[in-house]
Amino acid sequence: FSALSHPGPACCYCHNVLTRLFNHHPPHVICQNEHKTNSHRNKMKSLSLSETTKLLIAEYLKATSDKRPLQSFSTPKLSLRNTLRKSKDSLRRLSYQPSKYPTFLTQAKTGLVNNPPELCEEGTGGTYFLKNSQNASVAVFKPSNEGPLCPQNPKRNNNNDTFHFQGFVPGEETKREVFAFLVDNHFAGVPETLMAEVSHWIFTDDKGISGTPNSMFRTKEGSMQQFVPDVQCSVDDMGCSKFSLEDVQRIAILDMLLVNCDRNGGNILVQKNSCKLVPIDHAFCLPDYRHLSDLQWFEWLTWRQSRQTVLPEVIQFIDKFDVSEAVLKATKLGIRNECILTLQLAHAFLKHVLTTKPQLTLCEIAKLMCTRGSQPSVFANLVTRASFPSDNATILRLFSQELRKYFSS
Repeated sequence: FSALSHPGPACCYCHNVLTRLFNHHPPHVICQNEHKTNSHRNKMKSLSLSETTKLLIAEYLKATSDKRPLQSFSTPKLSLRNTLRKSKDSLRRLSYQPSKYPTFLTQAKTGLVNNPPELCEEGTGGTYFLKNSQNASVAVFKPSNEGPLCPQNPKRNNNNDTFHFQGFVPGEETKREVFAFLVDNHFAGVPETLMAEVSHWIFTDDKGISGTPNSMFRTKEGSMQQFVPDVQCSVDDMGCSKFSLEDVQRIAILDMLLVNCDRNGGNILVQKNSCKLVPIDHAFCLPDYRHLSDLQWFEWLTWRQSRQTVLPEVIQFIDKFDVSEAVLKATKLGIRNECILTLQLAHAFLKHVLTTKPQLTLCEIAKLMCTRGSQPSVFANLVTRASFPSDNATILRLFSQELRKYFSS
């Protein structure tokens, strides 16, 4: 700019530069914290025009490079997280670029202007229904820092501190929600799920206290899942006789592959008329491989469909499953290495059993993976025998040896 040599403090001229740069957005829009607005202005006034303009340009470039719209903090917003942050302390997230912007996200973004997210009464963490412009639910948002074990959880109480799962770290549940959808790839019907960012006053503060319309806006990252319409109930409220063999076995094999520690009757939905099953809530998949005792039960274990001959498509799902690609996706999402190894071990176990013991049902295989009481499962014992202090490749090699020894005896 030719005006960089303009002498004296920057005030009105600074505003004019901003107006041109930001298409008539006021200067305070670019502040990252609304409470810093006044101090930001004072800082601007104390700088020379050259220093001020450089600062403004730097902030402008930072904002545009992150592909975030410059937007007032008084307006709710929703955006996809398509880039990886460079900060080592921030969440890494999968670069998710659908062929077109998902319809349910477009509807949620429109509805967010007038319809605040609705906190779900069920569950142990912060889960919000996002509405469209007609105030109908279209998406389910779970902030990463409002999970069951997180301090910002609006439902946190003393009972959360005795949570029985040991192989999970607070705040990583939303990564698994996205990963379950990517791994399933429409096989068992996990609803479309992706990482997103939402700004609204309703979200909790550091103490887990929900905001009010007068609160400052808080921006939170988390998993965004398409809302399932026409739900009659969960499987808790209906007998299994109406469920299709295909639905049950597809969900069962996905649960075992992901070592889903929380497959209870409340997180399988039943749609009206068709009684089609929809699996949701995959926050507690893939525990640390050193804590496989977290897996104790699957809701479908007692259903007759799990005791029938394994369908060819289920066997094919495991046989053709691309472990390397799944590991890459999990790594990009920031899932811990100890938990990625759990996926690799589970896949090796299932593939070996389905190949060498074709007479076993999914119910029988699942019982080999589930810990009952103080007795570790066969799966957990085999992993323990192979888990010397070593790298993942060595553990997998030793695990394969243990598998062959156990099932050949």
